[in-house]
Amino acid sequence: MDRTMRQLAILLLLALLPPLLRAQNSTYCLSISYASVPSLVNDRKLTLNVAVGACSGVSVTADGAWIPSSYSSSTQAASFSTSGTAITILALNATAAGTGAASKASLYNNFHWAYSQTFDDTRQSQYDYAKPILDALGWKAGIAAVGSWIESGNSYYMTWAEVQALRADGWQVYNHTWDHPDPVACANFPTEFGQNQTAFLTELPGYHVSHVVYPYEVSTASCSGWPPNYIISGELGGSGYTHVDTVLGQDYTVPRNGLYGTDPTNIETVSAQAAADSRPSWVVCITHSVTQGSGAAADAYSTNQNALNTLYSYLGSNFGAAGNKSMWFAPSGEVMDYLFTRDNAVVSTCVAATPTPSPKLTASPSPSSTAEPSSTRSITPSSTPTATSTRTATPSASATPSATAEPSATSSSTPSSTATPTTSATEAQSTPSATAEASATRSSTATSTCSGTASPSATATSSASASPTPLSTASAAQSTPSATAKQSSTATSTASSSATPSMSASPTASQTLSASPSFSATATCSATAMASSSASATPTPSDTAEPSATRASTATSSPSPTLTLTASPSLTATARPSATASPTSSPSPVRSSGSLQILRALPGPDPNPQQVWIELSGEADLVTLRIWSAAYVLVASTQAGPEPRGWSALALPAGFSSRAANGVYFITVEAERQGQVARTKPLKCLILH
Repeated sequence: MDRTMRQLAILLLLALLPPLLRAQNSTYCLSISYASVPSLVNDRKLTLNVAVGACSGVSVTADGAWIPSSYSSSTQAASFSTSGTAITILALNATAAGTGAASKASLYNNFHWAYSQTFDDTRQSQYDYAKPILDALGWKAGIAAVGSWIESGNSYYMTWAEVQALRADGWQVYNHTWDHPDPVACANFPTEFGQNQTAFLTELPGYHVSHVVYPYEVSTASCSGWPPNYIISGELGGSGYTHVDTVLGQDYTVPRNGLYGTDPTNIETVSAQAAADSRPSWVVCITHSVTQGSGAAADAYSTNQNALNTLYSYLGSNFGAAGNKSMWFAPSGEVMDYLFTRDNAVVSTCVAATPTPSPKLTASPSPSSTAEPSSTRSITPSSTPTATSTRTATPSASATPSATAEPSATSSSTPSSTATPTTSATEAQSTPSATAEASATRSSTATSTCSGTASPSATATSSASASPTPLSTASAAQSTPSATAKQSSTATSTASSSATPSMSASPTASQTLSASPSFSATATCSATAMASSSASATPTPSDTAEPSATRASTATSSPSPTLTLTASPSLTATARPSATASPTSSPSPVRSSGSLQILRALPGPDPNPQQVWIELSGEADLVTLRIWSAAYVLVASTQAGPEPRGWSALALPAGFSSRAANGVYFITVEAERQGQVARTKPLKCLILH
């Protein structure tokens, strides 16, 4: 007895568990104030970690716009970087609530340590030989500019145009005095830094050159009157690295390490130490001229391309995208901007508004291997139609396709039963201004299986038992039929109708495809028919029918439909058993071309994408696909073209998915046509081996 009771108790508990454990979305709200951040900070951005509890993933918006985010199931925290003020976090399928508490990351994007490269004196060789190496890696550096040398016309130094080009490309510019005095001192620093500042205001309008680099590594930070009101940070000579998990304040003596000569071992060593330190850290490296290739260093404070390649290869393979991804490679001015923002921005919780239950992106560190988009469709219409001059066909059918979609595919099905429709119709004559009505009963039973593929990434299989009756306003004339549907079957059909035909009847069945993201398909089933009755239909159910005759027919049929599926995202699928069929929707939407647009872009499968499907509003001469690391470092790119209007598949660079390290990546697509450029927002994807 006790055993029986225990079993009953277990069964009862199992019955109650699903509603108890049913998940729902939770919303968290944050407000960020930058009022206390110094006005000289150029780039106000902040990385936050928010306790959202247990959920399947998160979607985050900043000031109403979606931003990239990630979710850690181990810490139950959402992580994202933003420069916005109003933040909403949607925890999807939450099973345990979080506190909503937000903490600021020590470094941008939760990197453990930062590395900064500074090139002193704005020498031309830096632009010619260092920039291409950094460009290939997607990394940015900083230059310490000496105004009088730039304006001297000496080809040994860069021009203002080249300095401006570096700045436009994301490099930082620092104040290295006007004349590079030896040394800069308390007596001359206002003139030296001030004259340089005047030049910057002219040549780099809107950009704050607020970071200083001292000539000959002699600091003026202890001088009376320091700092000028346009300087908030600086770097000095020395060695080692800086811990950044505490408030630095306005630090003008951040230590840096010299890459002097062609052996970068000392920089590799200090970098490894910073990476291994349990506290978040920051390494700054300095050099001067960069000799091409393996050539000798220009002087005792310079290096060559080979040394830079060796150093950057070490950093990237150990700590970058190809390594443990712990390093943030960024100019020292950008790192200081982040620290100033982190230490002065105020983050507060707020009351969340009711969320819109359609997040644009869900991030989860442990996604399932099920490729997206996938869909399950269920169609279960049934009816016994009563025919009037306006006759609506609703087939008795049930279908449950589940598939991976492709742009188009063809499949066939053979019904397993013989349809025996019996139809009787009597239509009353009427004037053109009245609707002719006929009462009829028609029944048929057929079982068919239609399978195929639709666009992109899902296979569909549907089974249906249907009685196809035209969805139209039907008018049939005995003397002038416009088309005849023919069926060979074992069915008996008796119809009495009179009308004036305008087009051939197209029996239709409507299907709705539900997918993630949404896809639809157009299915066409063709059948042979022998029917001695002819009917014509107009696609507007409310048209007025004009009956003119009465005729009866008897037919037998054994339909053997063939299904063709053509998928176009976000359409409604229409299935037609047809002898002469008129499509009611296009498999590829027609859109106004106008300006070139990328209407949709979908990487697939995910994880480990192999291609990106794009829909263009018009033909593009060139399409460029770029892949970025989670730190927005360019890791691969490819180009194709010309590409036609509509849907096209762009293959990712060969071997990317198999060679790339596990993690989150972002894909951007850019289309060009005669000077017009269209771009997508970053598309998030996962690599999991």
